[in-house]
Amino acid sequence: MFYFRELMEQLGMGTQKLIGECKRLGARPPVWSTEQNAVSLTLYRSPEPRGEVQLSPRQKTFLDETQPGQAYKTSDYAEITGVVPRQAQRELAELLELGLLQRRGKGRATVYVRTDLPP
Repeated sequence: MFYFRELMEQLGMGTQKLIGECKRLGARPPVWSTEQNAVSLTLYRSPEPRGEVQLSPRQKTFLDETQPGQAYKTSDYAEITGVVPRQAQRELAELLELGLLQRRGKGRATVYVRTDLPP
């Protein structure tokens, strides 16, 4: 619109740069909308940067010995780290909170899937 009204000299790549920068920051992509002959742009905040993650030696061992995208049960964690199942559940819950694992299923069918996030 600005180009056709001669308010700018040439068509630019501002939109693509804006989308790319949002992606780089980990923010949701911007949203353009039109309402009553007006165009609005909504920009979303990027997530807060994660601080230094403090993992236990057992959690580090588990993450070192597992692959992103693979599913593991609580018993797998207990076997790899040498802890009892109750402790394994607590430590898996911490990894879930950090976003290093995702939970799938319920009850006995629950598995934990490694994410691509670095520890």
